[in-house]
Amino acid sequence: MKKNYFFAKSFLILASAFIVTSCISDTEGPLEETASLEKSLEVKDSEGGENLKKGGLVEYKDSFANQIIALGEVEGQFVPVDPMTFDGVVYLPGNGKGKARTMGNVYSFINQVITGPATSEGAPVTQFFAQDLADLGITGIPDNVHSVTVNEAGHALFFESKTNVASPMAPDRVEFEADLIVVGGTKKYENATGTGKVIGYYNPMNGEGESTVTALIKIN
Repeated sequence: MKKNYFFAKSFLILASAFIVTSCISDTEGPLEETASLEKSLEVKDSEGGENLKKGGLVEYKDSFANQIIALGEVEGQFVPVDPMTFDGVVYLPGNGKGKARTMGNVYSFINQVITGPATSEGAPVTQFFAQDLADLGITGIPDNVHSVTVNEAGHALFFESKTNVASPMAPDRVEFEADLIVVGGTKKYENATGTGKVIGYYNPMNGEGESTVTALIKIN
């Protein structure tokens, strides 16, 4: 991979200290840029509200502060790598903390694989986070689930991610967006369907960023 805008070389300083199997990161909540959105997402019922009725449509929105890492396989082990020079497949697992409408305080787990200088595709979230999700009671996740949003009550939404396109805006800011498909979930979101979009940004110097998902979900 001759050139890649997803991560700068200096990101390796942070990456060398990252442990993939560590559970939910200690990243703080959404930053000031999304403070107004976070306030709009405040709900009292973390398990979902009265609007979550079968056959009904739900306008879903969330806001996260995320931490992403670049990993490549070396001698059978996934280790932090420089995607600008690494001669192999580079994955971008990440997790975060935030708020979601109808879910309250939530955690996110994501996985992507780099496919071009400014693109990535969804990859199975269980590749790196199967144990973390199992600890939250979420098991049996299909390979087409590339991100999971879950609250402490075990209500989870599963998303399939289409092509993620990144746009460098400054040395410390890369913006991105991708279309999403809702492919089920757990508890009140079991068999949920729908479509949505994720937009956000990250700092290629340290992998920190924020994202927002909006979707229209049908509870089946």
